[in-house]
Amino acid sequence: MTCRTGLALLVVALGLGISGVVAAQPAEPPPEEEYPEAETPVAPPETETPPPPGEEKAEGEEKAEGEEKAEGEEKAEGEEKAEGEEKAEEPPPPATPPAPATPPPAPPATPPAAPPPPADTQPTAAAQPPDASFGVTTATPPGGDKVEDEDGGLPPRVPWRGTNLSWSNSATTTLLGVGRDNLSSSHEAYVMSWALALNYYVVDEEDWTLNLMLIPSVAVELTNSDITTTEQEPQFGDLPMLATYRRTIWSSGLWSTSGTGTGAMIFPTSPYSSSIGTYLTTSPRIGLSQVFPILGADSPVLKAIALGLSLRWDHRFGAANTAVNDTLDRPRQTSTGDTFLSDQIAFSPLATDTIREALSISFSEAIGSMPLSLTAAFMFAQSFKGEFEGSETGCDVMIETGCVDVEPMEDARTSQNSVGFSLGLGFIPVPELGIDLGYANMSGQLAPDGTRRDLFYSPGSEFNGTLTFNIDALYERVIGPPRKLAERKGERRSF
Repeated sequence: MTCRTGLALLVVALGLGISGVVAAQPAEPPPEEEYPEAETPVAPPETETPPPPGEEKAEGEEKAEGEEKAEGEEKAEGEEKAEGEEKAEEPPPPATPPAPATPPPAPPATPPAAPPPPADTQPTAAAQPPDASFGVTTATPPGGDKVEDEDGGLPPRVPWRGTNLSWSNSATTTLLGVGRDNLSSSHEAYVMSWALALNYYVVDEEDWTLNLMLIPSVAVELTNSDITTTEQEPQFGDLPMLATYRRTIWSSGLWSTSGTGTGAMIFPTSPYSSSIGTYLTTSPRIGLSQVFPILGADSPVLKAIALGLSLRWDHRFGAANTAVNDTLDRPRQTSTGDTFLSDQIAFSPLATDTIREALSISFSEAIGSMPLSLTAAFMFAQSFKGEFEGSETGCDVMIETGCVDVEPMEDARTSQNSVGFSLGLGFIPVPELGIDLGYANMSGQLAPDGTRRDLFYSPGSEFNGTLTFNIDALYERVIGPPRKLAERKGERRSF
């Protein structure tokens, strides 16, 4: 009797615990993509409620169900404890929060990719390739237009930009029927030449650059020359090697001040220079350029004008002050009748130092997308010739009465002045090609009859035309994409 009574009490207690646990379980929340409009019922309080009359379960089923529920309660308590430790600072949420009046959209399985930036948003600096060349990028003010990059994301300029091949043709004005009528054609010339300018930028910064250049050339006179061995004989020109430093000193709007300094050496690779005993010519140069606004940036033409001033000093290193050639052994006779071999070609002195000045005025405009420039220059040169020295023995000339020491004239002229003028028109229809047309005059200040020559014209003045093939632009067009010419004033050109 006692065992049965204890067993009955155990069954009743298990039934009460099971019903309380079942009643305490909250309603299963709806899936994330579904939001019921009705409020979620609140779970009843955990109170002991007796089971309905007649509800009985088998002892094995009740025990198994009790073990499962106990295990579920322990697991739930462990999860709640762990979550409570992780969010100790946050207040515990209610068991079942009320559903919102308007259900929010269901979150996607994977977050969407970030939307692309607007079309007029400037890419970040990291996305833009460095442009050592010259590309121009203008800043965008708040609410302003789209930032424009002249190079359009092109790769940086090659360090050998400026390398080009030029083909030039020049003819004296008298050959073309302009000016005086010569008695003969000995002073009329038509010359064709080719020059390869090899340029390399050692430093190419925004405010200053340093470049090296080597310019080999070859020319041929197509008329009947009187200085070549054969008719229409090709001849190499002297070989200049230059190192040029350029710096922008000051710039504001259309105002700009820049300076250049060049160290140059000219090697005597031409037949003329090598045949007169020249070893080397040094040619340091300096230049200053100032840009002034005229009609302003909003004007379609004559926005600004550039004034340039340059100074150049050529110093000749040679075997003698006169033209000599060590391959020449010409028999000569002294005043005493003695014969000796001489390498002297001429007796007039050569210029040891030559100073050259130039003042230039230039305009630069753009017709559509084609840059156009007009330049006028006034040139001046002063050549200083060396003086002859007497013999160390004091016997310059031997006559019947003895040796004579010849003294130079006190007012002997040892310098020569030259003046000149040039006018050039240049335009670039495509980045790969430049076209230049010009007129140039450079002559001595005094004519052979003692009259002064005109600054703008002399019998030796000439017309010239040059086609320049920009090798760096050709290279960029082959590898693609090519650059475009600058269309707006104030931007750097792509050539």
